[in-house]
Amino acid sequence: LLGALELVSSKAQKTSWGRNRPFARRGNAELFERGLVTRVWDVLHVAPPFVVTYDEIDRIVTSIDEALTIAEAIYASELSD
Repeated sequence: LLGALELVSSKAQKTSWGRNRPFARRGNAELFERGLVTRVWDVLHVAPPFVVTYDEIDRIVTSIDEALTIAEAIYASELSD
């Protein structure tokens, strides 16, 4: 099971946040604080083990939602649309 979310600052133009932008670094730090070790560049990568449970998937999705919500709130001024 592999998953990825493309992170863009503009949905309409599909403008990438970029690999070393503060948004990506903050998102990565927030996920790490929630116990999710992954990498956040212009794409957020998720690769849980094959034996992942539904509860663990729910925790992963919740952690991603919380982390991106925080990063988005901080860097909202950089969003285009």
